[in-house]
Amino acid sequence: MNSKKHRKYLETAKSLPSYCIFPDDYHYSDAWADKLIAGWIALKRVQVESKWDNTRFRDALIDLVIELSGGWEAEFLEAARQEGMSFDCVSHEVQEQMHQAYVQANRERAFDLIPSSLHGELCWVPGWNGVNLDELMDEFGQRSSRSKSNYLEDVQPGRWLVELLKLGNCSSEALRGYCKDQGATGLIFVQETADLRWKVEADPLRPAVLTPEQVVAIIENGYQWAVPMAHAQINVRALFEHDCTKPMFWSTDGGKVHIGLHDGVLNGAGYMDAYDGYLVIPPNATGFAGEARWHWSINKVYGIVKSYFKVTPIEVTTINTIAVAA
Repeated sequence: MNSKKHRKYLETAKSLPSYCIFPDDYHYSDAWADKLIAGWIALKRVQVESKWDNTRFRDALIDLVIELSGGWEAEFLEAARQEGMSFDCVSHEVQEQMHQAYVQANRERAFDLIPSSLHGELCWVPGWNGVNLDELMDEFGQRSSRSKSNYLEDVQPGRWLVELLKLGNCSSEALRGYCKDQGATGLIFVQETADLRWKVEADPLRPAVLTPEQVVAIIENGYQWAVPMAHAQINVRALFEHDCTKPMFWSTDGGKVHIGLHDGVLNGAGYMDAYDGYLVIPPNATGFAGEARWHWSINKVYGIVKSYFKVTPIEVTTINTIAVAA
């Protein structure tokens, strides 16, 4: 159908006021933040795998918000009622077309349903694909030669150590040099980590986040199967508006990052703390998880003060990071 009357119906639907599509009319709940973050994580993985540009990714995020907020059918009907419209003589097919026309006319306002102050838990495990929990535990989990012992002389190096050092921007040589001065136990660790597979160079353009002493403290207070992880109370609106083709800069207003070893799957064990510095997350990263993903989320386990870990992701360039490092 493409009659003049039909076109008028669609134009009328497009011109309806965007009733209820305002941030003050939506809720600020943790559940809303968790749903949005879970959706962002899933779409981010698709974006990386399919090599979407930011326009395609943003369109998918808009569709996500519309879907999670009920498809805006109630908003459409209320807007029509407010304008005195009646659907008594309108077929269901035409009414649905009007609904879709209304949605399309208001798509660009979808992010208004994400309050600018809404935050939710977002974690990043560098190197992980974000899907396979067995791979997460087997490939990235902390290992020990003795059950429930994480003393230096017992831990076994693995990818967990490499990624932890990268998070903390601490070189493996600095760590091994520190451990040499810790007696016989430290020397055992030095011997275990001599293999070039565990070699990590510090990034000279980024300040150190962890000292060797702090790395050892994380290791010895960690737990078997805990994985290297960064955590933030992310600003959800900023996350959705961030250009997915650019790196993300994570740091709190106080210049802190929350990193360490954490097991979000089996028992919530591990050790995390806030350290001075920042993280730059590459645009092709996929190892994200939120409250909805972990059985043992960081918020549940550590009882943290959420406001302390608030992070607003911003776009960064090499010049930005050099300036911050200086």
